Amino acid sequence: MLVTRSLSAFAVALAFLLLTALPASAASNFAAPTCEDVGLEPTAQNLSRIRTATVCLLNNERTSRGLKALSRNVRLGRAARRHADDMVASRYFAHSSKDGSEFSSRIKRTGYMSSANGWMVGENLAWGTGSAGTPEAIVRAWMNSHGHRANILNGRYVEIGISVVAGNPNNGGAGGTYVTEFGSRGR
Repeated sequence: MLVTRSLSAFAVALAFLLLTALPASAASNFAAPTCEDVGLEPTAQNLSRIRTATVCLLNNERTSRGLKALSRNVRLGRAARRHADDMVASRYFAHSSKDGSEFSSRIKRTGYMSSANGWMVGENLAWGTGSAGTPEAIVRAWMNSHGHRANILNGRYVEIGISVVAGNPNNGGAGGTYVTEFGSRGR
């Protein structure tokens, strides 16, 4: 999901142009760094490693296409963590919180958009159990989904916040729930 200060078809058209204008040879000349722990299944003990592996994979997808790697942002991470925790605890899976607030509102409450001349934010959600909950499986699923892929490969995004919570929103049991918040701010 994508939200900008001025919602318009322009942002969607720009994302489409950015994705289609990249040279096909960009990936062939790039040796992506090896990401560790991409096959780990999330547990309460390895969530930091899961987050690091996921960001590594996302940045590999971007840099292999000539885009800049995303930098981690604490405020975006805080918004992601709060939403992931809430989804697992309250047993729902949606961009809108149970109280009806949208992800842009949750991000705004962290102060991410304060004093920015303009901003753009997006969010990807996922959850999985067993091998379907590994960073590798989650990023593969996102890359095979048009909207999620568009967020990952949007060159206007420069920052990311990520949270992975042990548990799933279906029954709170095993697995991992992933929330990534993408953003950029004008100065």
